[in-house]
Formats: sequence, structure tokens, C-alpha cells
Amino acid sequence: MAYLGDYIGHLLSEVTIGRMHADIEARRIAEIYENDPILKHFPVPRFRLPDVNIELPIIIDKIEELNTPNSIPRGGVYKRPNEDFFDDILKSIEKENGIKPGERLASKLKKNLVGTVNDLWKTSSVLLPKQIITKTLHKNVSKDLDKLKEKADKTNLKKIEKFENSLKKTIQEKISNLIQNPPRVKIRAISHEIKEHNKDEAMTKGAITKIKLSFKEESCEWIFKDNDGQIEQKLLPE
Repeated sequence: MAYLGDYIGHLLSEVTIGRMHADIEARRIAEIYENDPILKHFPVPRFRLPDVNIELPIIIDKIEELNTPNSIPRGGVYKRPNEDFFDDILKSIEKENGIKPGERLASKLKKNLVGTVNDLWKTSSVLLPKQIITKTLHKNVSKDLDKLKEKADKTNLKKIEKFENSLKKTIQEKISNLIQNPPRVKIRAISHEIKEHNKDEAMTKGAITKIKLSFKEESCEWIFKDNDGQIEQKLLPE
């Protein structure tokens, strides 16, 4: 049993490798033509794969579902953090930097972060990029810290700024850990499994269906440019 996305990815990879082998063979033939007194006047044959069309039978066995409270819809990126997420942020800051806010400030920051997350996850904001999510969280927690900065002396101001920088950095790292893979489609595509798949099984274990794939070739080439004596190398679309 395989995932449909992985199956298609492997097919794309194999087609790409096929094109690579064709180019390697063209290079070998070019060297033969170069050293032949007659063939060197002939064009070197080279084949491309402008379009590859494939029709394949598969059995769709299962479409995964995410039924946990923190699950995201298909197309979403970040799962909803639970309340332990905010405690973990403060613990990480204390462990890495030795900074531990007072209980009153910690409670206030946690309440602020929880409220911000609830607002973000109410709608389709789960589809927002990480930069927007982290920026919103940073902005809201900074409000509480700005009030402390106004009343702080130079020594405490440095401590608050250090804590704020650590807080922003840790939030960004923890948000990255919330990336969740979407539900996957499980299939069978091995020939003998499809051949043995009878009508009774189709009623209970998935139906045979056909997918049509059309791959279009787009190549890249290395471009070398002399920039004031320094050679720049770039891989650009052909």
C-alpha cells in the first residue's frame, strides 16, 4: 500500500531520470561523431520528452481523516496549539537563557497568547503563513512588555529586552513545530494486486479506478556569466 502523492512523485522522478539517461547517451554519441571523419558532419541525435501521457489503474483503499481536537482541515498548515504550548515556550526560555518571568507576568502573557491564537484559529486564518502568525503573536505580547519597559530602570530594561527577544525567537521556533501533514490517500498500484481484485472486494476494500497523468517537460540550464572577473553560475529555465 502506498500514498497516491508518493506514487505520482516516483513516476515523475523516473521520467526525469529517463531524460537524464537520454542526455548521457547523447553525450556519448557526440564523442563518437566527433572522432569519426564522416559522422562528424552529421547532426548528433538527441531525444527529448516534451509530453509524457500515462494511464494507470489504481485501487483507492483509504482516505485518511484527522479527528483530533487540534486537527486542521485539508489545505491547512498549522495545527492549533494547546495550552501546554505556551508553558513549553516559557520553559524553553528559562532553560536556554536562564530567564524566568514572575507568575503574574507569565499568567498575563499566557492569557494574551491564548486569546491571540483563539482569534487566529476562529476562521480560515489557519492558512496564514508562519510570518503572519508569529508577527501577530509578537505584536500582542510586546504590548504587555512595553508597559514594563516604561517603568523599568536600565538594569531591568536590559533584562526585559533580552526576555522579549528570546520570547519572539522561541515563538517562531515552536510555531514551526506545529506544521501538520494533511490527510493522505492510500492506494494499491501493484499489477498482481489489481489483477486479483475482484468485484466482491471492490464493494468493501476500494474500487479500481484509472488515473490519467500528463507530464510536460520543462528544462533548466546552467548559465555562466563573467561579472568583473568573477564567474557567476546560475541555474535558469531553458
